Amino acid sequence: MRKRLLVIAVIGALLVGAAGFAFAGPWGFGPRGAECDPAERIEAIAGLNLTDEQYAGIRGFLSDSFERMTALRTTMSQKMHELQLMYWQKNPDRDAITAKHEELTQLREQMREQPNVQEQIVGILDEDQKAAFEQVRGVAGFRGRHHGPGMGRMGRKGIVTP
Repeated sequence: MRKRLLVIAVIGALLVGAAGFAFAGPWGFGPRGAECDPAERIEAIAGLNLTDEQYAGIRGFLSDSFERMTALRTTMSQKMHELQLMYWQKNPDRDAITAKHEELTQLREQMREQPNVQEQIVGILDEDQKAAFEQVRGVAGFRGRHHGPGMGRMGRKGIVTP
């Protein structure tokens, strides 16, 4: 009877622990840009005391990054769709599927190699602005690249490259 109670207690503890992990939020160094308080972010940017040239430079970095990443994401989406169609053929061509996986791997690598906008921003700041930027980096949604668990969304969806 005691063994049975112990087993039930252990199973119950595991279930409660698993539920805690299931409902936990994403890992990272602070709220993402869209999740942070807009007033806090506005105040943080104003506190940097940027010049007009710095504002223009940062806006340029953001626009260039958006254009490059949009093009890469569009291409990646098309390639993933092509890959899905390749899998759902009566006689899938393994070599073609492997080649498509390689194309996707190269696109992911191109995305990783894109200039980091956070580094570009820091590059045009003076020393005082850099110190202020570092102070608010994790608080106001200026996190840079995501620092989260595991394989990201692709891993959670069960999509794994060979």
